[in-house]
Amino acid sequence: MTKKIIMAIFAILISNIGLAITNEEIISQGAAIQKAIFDKHFNKTPSGTSRKDSNLLNSVFPEIITNLDKINRNIYDREFNKLASAKENSRKSLFRKMYVQFNEYIVENSKFSRSIFSNFLQEKDDLQAYLYTNIYLSIEAFNLNMNTYLEGQKNSETIEPNIKTVIDYLYYNGDEKSKEDYQKMSNGEIAEIVDKEYIKLYEALEKRISEGNHVEKKMGNNARTSLKKMEKFYRQYDKSFEEYIDGSGLKKEDKEKIKKLVKFENIASLKFMTKSLEKLEGEESGQ
Repeated sequence: MTKKIIMAIFAILISNIGLAITNEEIISQGAAIQKAIFDKHFNKTPSGTSRKDSNLLNSVFPEIITNLDKINRNIYDREFNKLASAKENSRKSLFRKMYVQFNEYIVENSKFSRSIFSNFLQEKDDLQAYLYTNIYLSIEAFNLNMNTYLEGQKNSETIEPNIKTVIDYLYYNGDEKSKEDYQKMSNGEIAEIVDKEYIKLYEALEKRISEGNHVEKKMGNNARTSLKKMEKFYRQYDKSFEEYIDGSGLKKEDKEKIKKLVKFENIASLKFMTKSLEKLEGEESGQ
């Protein structure tokens, strides 16, 4: 029965692509899929099983991510085929490149986050939850970004509320900037914050490496290399996303609003990872 519920929700998500749907609805439907998958696996476990049980989560998380990947792939296929039908070859090539770069960024983000969470996260019981949260939100962002753009092409009045939903949803609690600040910022201003957040993450990683034991230093060096790759792939994806939006028929001011999305989402992810590298008060050095 639970599987039927999951497939029904998934079918609704897929069928809604191309129809008017808000980012808020996408997030709600995604949450429903997550709950249905979790309940399906949890109900099969012996009585008394913890909801943090590693075997349970190892079954739940991959299925959720796989479903999300399918949704994103469907969005890609529809847009790519639409561009092909319209014989917009240069735009089709750019979109394909952007999608490849997005996936390269996700893969490296996953490698880096697994490396730092596995080696430096203080609350080891939360390892899988940290990994899952970071990757799920990063993948889901593609869906939200494309929906903002596609719905904005049909009706520009949807752009502002859809962007507000993304900011409300992914805003990092504890950020010195408010949600309203981000909504008012220009694309360039947010780009400057991204640069600063990468510096903070590099510094936090270097601090943990310098304080770590032999194993942590070795793993930290690998994480450093992965972080450089992750930043490179992010910047490539962000650049292509900007070019794709700039090549659309949207008004200039609407383009500038949408182009901020990838940067804002990256800021939230970077802050999350930087925070995870902090030591708990009173923790002894690994040296």
